[in-house]
Amino acid sequence: MTDDPQDFTFGKRLAHTEKKVRDQAVRALTQWLTSKDDITDLEMMKLWKALFYCFWMSDKQPIQLHLADRLSSLTLELKSDLPLRYVEAFWKTMAKEWRGLDRLRLDKFYMLLRKFHGAAFRYLEKSGWDEELVERYLGILRELPLRINDMNGMPESLCYHTSEVYIDEMDKAVEADVPEKVCTDLLSPYFDILQRNASTQIYERMKEHIFEKVLELSTSPESDSKLHFDLPLIGRRIHEIALAPETLKKNRPFAKELFKKYAAVVDFGVDAGSLDEKKGGKKGVVAGLKSALTEFLVAAEEAKPEQNGEVEKGEEMVVTNGVNGSGSNGKRKAESMDTPVTEAPKKKKKKKGAKKEEAAPASKAHDMEVDSEVVVEQVEAVLELEEVTALPETPQQQPKKKSKKKTTTKEETAAVGSESTEKKAVRWNKDLEKVKTFKKLDVLGSPSASPSQSEQPAPKPVLKASPTPVAKASAKVDGYAGAKQVKKGKSGKRATAADFM
Repeated sequence: MTDDPQDFTFGKRLAHTEKKVRDQAVRALTQWLTSKDDITDLEMMKLWKALFYCFWMSDKQPIQLHLADRLSSLTLELKSDLPLRYVEAFWKTMAKEWRGLDRLRLDKFYMLLRKFHGAAFRYLEKSGWDEELVERYLGILRELPLRINDMNGMPESLCYHTSEVYIDEMDKAVEADVPEKVCTDLLSPYFDILQRNASTQIYERMKEHIFEKVLELSTSPESDSKLHFDLPLIGRRIHEIALAPETLKKNRPFAKELFKKYAAVVDFGVDAGSLDEKKGGKKGVVAGLKSALTEFLVAAEEAKPEQNGEVEKGEEMVVTNGVNGSGSNGKRKAESMDTPVTEAPKKKKKKKGAKKEEAAPASKAHDMEVDSEVVVEQVEAVLELEEVTALPETPQQQPKKKSKKKTTTKEETAAVGSESTEKKAVRWNKDLEKVKTFKKLDVLGSPSASPSQSEQPAPKPVLKASPTPVAKASAKVDGYAGAKQVKKGKSGKRATAADFM
C-alpha cells in the first residue's frame, strides 16, 4: 500500500475500525497536504468524505479531542489558498452528512465545529486580518452554516451552534487585540440575518449570544476581552435595519428592541423616537391620512375666491352677477379700464352654460325618477312570479288533468285494439296450419276425429320427474313389504328369508 491519497485504499485506511491504521493514514494525509500547492475541489471533497468517517469511528473523548485538534490545525499548515478551500470543503461535508448523525455522535461533531471556528480565526489573525481573506471567509459562512430560509439545504442546527460559539471562539482564538473595524465587519452576516431571517429560534440565539454578548464585553468593567466593537456603528446599523423597507415585518420589533438596549448604553446621535412614528399600525396610517386630508381641505377653502363681492388680483377683477334670475351666480373677468370691454359673445356662451347647468339637474332628476319607476316595476314582477310559483294546486286544475287522462285512455284503447286484431290474425293462421296437419293424418288412415277435436290444440307432453335416491329407496322398501304379504298370503304362514331366495 502507498501513502498517496489518490490510491483507492487510502480512504479505507482513514475509515478503518482499528485506531492504529487510522492514525497512520492521518499522518500520511498531513504530509501529503502540506507538500501540495494546489488540489482540485473534487480531491478535497473526497478527502473530507474519508475524514468524516475517520472522525465518526473515533471513540472516547481524549481520542476524539486529539483528532479534532489535528484536523483543524491543518488549516494553519496549508499553503497558498488551500486553507480556506479546506475549511469550505469541511462545511460542505458537514452540511451534506449532518442529517445522518445519530444523537450519540452529535456532541463530538459539535466539538469539531468549535475547533474549526477557532482555527479559522487564528488563520485570519495570522494573515494580518487581510480584508480580502476576511470577506472570503464571511462569504463561506453566509453560504454554508449561516445560510437562512433554506429548509431543504442547510440544517438550521448548524446556524444555531455557530451563533452560540461565534463570539466565544473568536475571543479564545486571537492572541492580540482585534481592531474595532475588524470585529464589526465580522458581525456583518448577523446583520443580514436580523433583516431577512424568518426563524424565531435563530433570532433568539443571535440576540443572546451575539448582540447582547457584544454589549456585555464592551461595557463590563471586569471584561478582559481582546475584542473591541464599535458600538455606535452597530447601533446605527440596527436602526437602519429597523426602518429599512427590505426588512421583514416580523423582524422590525426585534430590531427596535435591540436598538433600545444599545441606546440605553451609548449615545448614537439618532432620535430613538423615530422608531415610534410608525407605531399604531393601520390606525396610525389612517389617522395620518385624515390629518393630511383635513389640511388639504382647509388650504382649498382658503384659496377659493369669494362668490359674493369683489376680489382684486393685480389688474384683473372677478365680478359676480345673477344669471337669468335663477339665483345662480356667474363669473366674469374684466380687464383694466384702458382696454375696451368686448365680452358679449362670452356672456352668451356663459348663459348657454348656465342653461345647461340648470337643465342638468332637471335631466338627472328625470332620469332618477325613470330609474326608480323601472326598479319598482321589476320588483313587482319578481314578487308576482314568486307568488305564482308558491301557490298550491287549485281544485280547478284537477279536472284538466282528468280530461288529459281520458284522452290518453282513448289513445291507449285504440292501440290495444289494433294489437288485439294482430294477435287474432296470428292465432287464426296457427289454427289453419293445425287443421291442415290433422287432414293429412286422416288421409293416412288415422282414427276419425271430430271437427271439434281437430280444432283443439294438441296436448303438451308431460315431463316425468326422475326419481330421487330417496324415492328409489322407499320404493324398494315398499316392494319388499308387498312381497312379504304375497308370500304370507300364498302359504298362509309367516314368510321367512328362504322364501325370498
